[in-house]
Amino acid sequence: LVKFFDAVQPHEELRERYQVVHEIPFNSTNKWHVVVVRVDATDSLFSGLPADGADEGDLYGVLMKGAPERVLDHCSSYYQNGALHSVNDEFRRKFEHAYRRFGSRGQRVLGFCLCTFRHPATASADFENSDVPMNDMVFLGLTAIMAPPRPSVPDAIAMCKRAGIRVFMVTGDHPLTAVAIARQVGIIEPDSRPMIARASLQRTRRPSSSLPRSGSPESVVSASRKSTKPTHRVAPPDEDTGESDFEDAALIRYSFSTRQSLSEDAIVVPGWEIDDLTEEDWEHVLSKREIVFARTTPQHKLAIVERCQARGEVIAMTGDGVNDAPALKRADIGVAMGVNGSEVAKEAADIVLMDDNFTSIVVGVEYGRLIFDNLKKTIAYTLSHLFPEILPILLSLAFGLPPGLTSLQVLSIDLLTEMGPAISLSYEPKEADIMAQPPRNLERDRLVSAPLLAYAYLEVGVLECAACFISYTLVFATFGFTLSMLAFTDDLFFTSQSPMVCVSGRCYDSDAQLQVLQIVTATWYMTLILSQAFHVWMCKTRRVSVFRHSVLSNRVMIIGVIAELFIMVVCVFVPYFNELVMGATIPLWWSWIPGVACGLVVCFFNESRKFIFRHLPDSLFSRFFFW
Repeated sequence: LVKFFDAVQPHEELRERYQVVHEIPFNSTNKWHVVVVRVDATDSLFSGLPADGADEGDLYGVLMKGAPERVLDHCSSYYQNGALHSVNDEFRRKFEHAYRRFGSRGQRVLGFCLCTFRHPATASADFENSDVPMNDMVFLGLTAIMAPPRPSVPDAIAMCKRAGIRVFMVTGDHPLTAVAIARQVGIIEPDSRPMIARASLQRTRRPSSSLPRSGSPESVVSASRKSTKPTHRVAPPDEDTGESDFEDAALIRYSFSTRQSLSEDAIVVPGWEIDDLTEEDWEHVLSKREIVFARTTPQHKLAIVERCQARGEVIAMTGDGVNDAPALKRADIGVAMGVNGSEVAKEAADIVLMDDNFTSIVVGVEYGRLIFDNLKKTIAYTLSHLFPEILPILLSLAFGLPPGLTSLQVLSIDLLTEMGPAISLSYEPKEADIMAQPPRNLERDRLVSAPLLAYAYLEVGVLECAACFISYTLVFATFGFTLSMLAFTDDLFFTSQSPMVCVSGRCYDSDAQLQVLQIVTATWYMTLILSQAFHVWMCKTRRVSVFRHSVLSNRVMIIGVIAELFIMVVCVFVPYFNELVMGATIPLWWSWIPGVACGLVVCFFNESRKFIFRHLPDSLFSRFFFW
């Protein structure tokens, strides 16, 4: 407005001419802003206006701007063509028509009025609010301000909807303006016909106006209570003009007794209705998909947050004012504006948006989901190699079999070969459908869930155990040892003090037995590492096929897998190092085959699971096995 007026007259000149001596700031309850200025009796702007107050004293002007219906409540006349006219029904109809026309276009409308009064010259220049007359003012006109949403907001809203996130508009704007803006940004779909409260009140209609005469919401409730029981119905927007018929809009009380006739999934709830909603009413309102709360106060924000939380929903609330602090504090995630937000709001919030851009919230949701996904992938990958490490101990304790892995080999897997691939999963880019998934269930979808443990230990873990045990059996069989011969011999053979043993025409002293055992442990070691080298690529995604996700999208993973295989080669095939450090020896030529075969089986198994998850998301298999 200031920039617009500068084209007519520099605003600095007016501010010097009219010195502000008192101010009543805007608040969400009154919805108007008042300044008191000292004026000259000969001033053309204020000449001809009746002056309230003392007969003598300095002349002051009261200037008010704010919500048009609230401003008009304080006016008894209007200024037109250089003359004063009384506010009558005809003027109010024109006022409502202009208001609806601006509001239905998504323009924020301000009303302006003024009056004059005299203040005793001997009195203090410091006014009290009660000293400022705000009745019988002169209405000047309406100003419509076009504040289009940022171009990125509609796409962000659409992304939220695809992600199963409901976005409510909670605004202090008029319902007409709120609906128009909600359509622009996509909160209300273009083909939706939002339910807007409308009533045919069974009482004598006040002839002066179809808008409220009182400036407070409490008086609206009181007026409704004093009337006889109304008959209510729902008024959808006008199909031809796109404007809503808000006849008696500010005095209506939405009757939820007629909810059975409401077929649309969009609703607009004016703030003057919120205080009277019952538990059943709230449940009905919050069950809608597209919701707009208009003409609300910070107290209404807090009530909306509490009602949503009572339904078990996770709420993120945005705000920038001091009065928004309780709602920001009460919400599960309070989001304050970093540029235009007050310090109190920033202190109460959990997140501060440094650019005041709604799109940043959506980006934050996307990154939050990505972090959660990558943590689950890392855990699933890391846990899956534990069972094959524990199995040699279990076999030794239960059946007295020689160990399949040495302690140093286990440590090298946990601290060397697995570190790179596990860390690389934290760098994994998002899956294509990450924002097409519904929000996770807080009670069921834990970071470490039963399906994830089943996947790591009972699915992939069992496959890798089977591959390691098969390689273990095959190596011993190559040297003539069967499992029945090996049972309960771990404390007799394959040690430095073992007696000679002959099998299949071949005899093995203690050194030969140790060499066989080293080949066995090296093969188990290689099978496990090679299986995990394949498995890490399958952990890149939870739903999308890894071939559609791009196998080579994560450079850190490529480096990690190369490092893993390099460490395996050094520990197994480099002479002297393999014997001195790992206590192993070069295995048989075919020792890599079980690991590669197991890796391919793990790949096929994972791709099959993901296919079912994508195409049968509601199946029993998906509900039990998707992690």
